[in-house]
Amino acid sequence: MSDPSTDPDVPAPQTRLTREYGVQHPFVGAGMGFIAHEQLAAAVTNAGGLGVLGASPDPAASLIVMVDRLRALTCGPFGVDLICADTGFGPASTDEHIDACVQLDVPLVVFHHDLPPVRWVSTLRTAGIRVWMQASSPQIATAAIELGVDGIVAQGSEAGGHARGLIPLHSFLRAMRHKWPDMLLLAAVGIAAGVAGGAMLTRYLQQMLFDLTPLDPAVFIAMPVVLGSAVLGAAFLSARPALTVAPLAALRHE
Repeated sequence: MSDPSTDPDVPAPQTRLTREYGVQHPFVGAGMGFIAHEQLAAAVTNAGGLGVLGASPDPAASLIVMVDRLRALTCGPFGVDLICADTGFGPASTDEHIDACVQLDVPLVVFHHDLPPVRWVSTLRTAGIRVWMQASSPQIATAAIELGVDGIVAQGSEAGGHARGLIPLHSFLRAMRHKWPDMLLLAAVGIAAGVAGGAMLTRYLQQMLFDLTPLDPAVFIAMPVVLGSAVLGAAFLSARPALTVAPLAALRHE
């Protein structure tokens, strides 16, 4: 078990997220289903961010196991991501998932895709669990705020994965900040935003580079390919055991 460490020589930016959620850096890991299991979530938390478990569409029993394993890897804050959507096998998240979150006293639950039932939000908040909604439009975000959520993760049209955003992220953030100035607001970003950020920071790194230009095109092309390959490889390794299971056999054991 390890705790996030603080480097006194590099002051971390202080934001509402760092102050209210006890993290060193204003960074939250995406709770990707089948990928963001306990090792990844714990790594984000131990690095000073806020790790989030991708808990659904895994069954509620798996959530209990994942949280126990996560707490063996870190004592820092974390969240649980629940997908609100129907799948070919039924709802991705159920009342059992909510009961498990309350039983486990998780610090944070993040809903994704569709709006959660109001009773879920009420149950979690009554138990002292903070609730966020990852929203793909200002309309969905507004509806979630009216349900009583504590924070909004804004997903713009540039986002990857299960993205349904119709407007650019900067327009989404501006609209939300104008209408809900007191709401905790986070931006969902990915590899593309990292590349853009890297390009902006190169002038600060120029003196540390050797035999390499700050905007070397080969590097900026290669790194997203390498990172994307790593993500695809991790997803394949996680899903590979499921490929050996016959669906009808699995259903008979349910």
